[in-house]
Order: sequence, then structure tokens, then C-alpha cells
Amino acid sequence: MLQHNEARYLLPAVPFILYFTLRSSEAALCVLRRHWNQLGWSIRAIALSIGAALLGSALQVGVHQALLDEDPVYRADAERRAAERLLEARRGDGRLLWYGNWHTLRTRWAGLVPHDEYMGIFHYPAFAAVYFLDRRIDPMPEPLPTRASELALVLEDGDALLRTKGRAFDAFQLPASDLPPMEVWYAQRLRFRARSAEEFVSDTDPRLQVRLHPGAQGATLSANALSGTWQVLIQGASEASRRHVGTVTLSPGVPVALAYDAAEPVRAIELFRIGGTQID
Repeated sequence: MLQHNEARYLLPAVPFILYFTLRSSEAALCVLRRHWNQLGWSIRAIALSIGAALLGSALQVGVHQALLDEDPVYRADAERRAAERLLEARRGDGRLLWYGNWHTLRTRWAGLVPHDEYMGIFHYPAFAAVYFLDRRIDPMPEPLPTRASELALVLEDGDALLRTKGRAFDAFQLPASDLPPMEVWYAQRLRFRARSAEEFVSDTDPRLQVRLHPGAQGATLSANALSGTWQVLIQGASEASRRHVGTVTLSPGVPVALAYDAAEPVRAIELFRIGGTQID
């Protein structure tokens, strides 16, 4: 017994089915043409009615399929747009990453069809995105990071992620609610190196600076020209000491509290954040 059925598996048989159907129709028409003048009007009317019914049924199937093909899933072009957004979101030497499972797209009329559990249901895997991009897409590390603090430790500046939600499914597992859309995320990371015990300067723009003011209960952090919410990482003498220490919301020149255990002098500070957009 086949465990995976789709009507498309019958496509190799279609040319042969069409051939024998046309040859049978041709033979029937030849016989009918030879005896047409000898047939009475009632027999002719019956033959024409049968022909019209056969033609009407064929046209009905075609019209029905044309109406089904008007479903938004065929018009939205979500797969191509997601790949294009992913490429646009990457900056510099950033990576293209796939975050999640295969994304499932479905028509509004999708449901369980006998012998085809994928009618109207389509899957969008990472290797399909490669087709649109003609570039490599890397998988996320395992186990999959789920929190911003975890992403801050594995993503680099300029990385772009195609984020899918949910899981791949077929007609036996149709979700009751609407599917969450794909999202494209981009990573921004700013690294600051110590100029003194309290002053840190950006690796890429010396005009951009942050100040760290240690205190009895932690520290305060301020930036001269940054705003928004950032994940904060600090590093001591070695790369192995790099760790996530909290989340701050910055305004230019305004100190904010940062709780961390200053076990050793801070040699570098990194600010990290993720932005993104939905693929509707």
C-alpha cells in the first residue's frame, strides 16, 4: 500500500490516455460519418446530444479548474517575494539563513481528496528558496535558538533569516486557523572595544561610543547616538568569556541600568538587535 499519494504521480500516463481517447473518438466518428446519411433524424439528434454532453462535461471540468486556479495562493507569489526580501535584508558579508520547518501554503478550498492528501497544499523548503536566489542558504544551528538572547550569541551583523512558523502538513492535518505568514529577519550587531575602563568605541565608526559605569549593583550603560531596544553582550579578556547580560532600551546620552557581574575587566561590548517584516 502506498503511504504517499498524489494525483501528479499519474502524469506520465496522461499522454497515453489522451492518445487512446483521441484514437477511439476518431474511430467512432469515422463509423458515424459513413452511416450519417442513412440515420433517421431521431438517431442524429441522439448522437448530437451525446456529443454535446461529452463536450459540455469536458468544458465543465476545465471551467471548474480555472475557477480553482484563481485562489490567492497562486497569485500572491509568496515564495519568490520571500526569497527576494531575504536577499535584500542581508548586508555585507552576512549569511542567508533558514529558520524553521518547511513552510506550507494552501488554497482556500484545500481538503481531503481520495487518494491525494496534497491536493491544494504546497510545501516551500529551503532548497526551493535556493532556486529563486541561486545562492546557498545555511540552516540555523541546533538546537534551534528561540529567544533573542540565544540569537544574539549565534547571529552576526548582516545576517538575514527566512523565518517559517508551524510545521509541514497534509490534508489529514489541516490546521483550523489561518497559517502564520513567513517573516524575514535581519540582524544588526555593533561591537565596541575598550578605550578605557568606562569608554568603548565602535569598530566601524569612531564617532559612535558607549559608556559603561560600574556600580555596586551592576552598571549603567549609555550611548551617544543610539536609540531603540538592544541585547547587550560583554566580553572579558577572552572570546570564551563573551556572554549575554541583558536587554536595554537606549536613548542618546541617557544612562540605563544594566545588571551584570563584573568578574573581570570588560574588553568589548556588543549591542545586538533583530528587525523584520512579514510576507503577506
